[in-house]
Amino acid sequence: MSRGPDGRVYNISPARTEDTSQQGCSYSKAAVGGVAGGAVGLTTGAISGAIAGLPAALFTFGLSIPIGAAFGGGIGCSAGAGAGAYVGYKAGGVAQAPTEEEDEEKKEDDKK
Repeated sequence: MSRGPDGRVYNISPARTEDTSQQGCSYSKAAVGGVAGGAVGLTTGAISGAIAGLPAALFTFGLSIPIGAAFGGGIGCSAGAGAGAYVGYKAGGVAQAPTEEEDEEKKEDDKK
């Protein structure tokens, strides 16, 4: 209850505001997913690149192994970070999705 400028009593229900407590959730999960994906991609890419450089090691005096690891690590890191960020962002969006109970409560509040 509240009094207006004219002195009459008004019944004021609290305005429905959007819950902003979870607003940054999908962004933070995207960042975490990107870092984790980048780390995994770097590791697997470096190992794969080094293995791919092994056959040519006899002809390049062994230089193809670290070069292959560097290229594989770079490609794996960028691909893993992109994939991890995408999955993290989508997981954050799913975590923010309202439940059926929350949807019903919103519908009831809208009817009032």
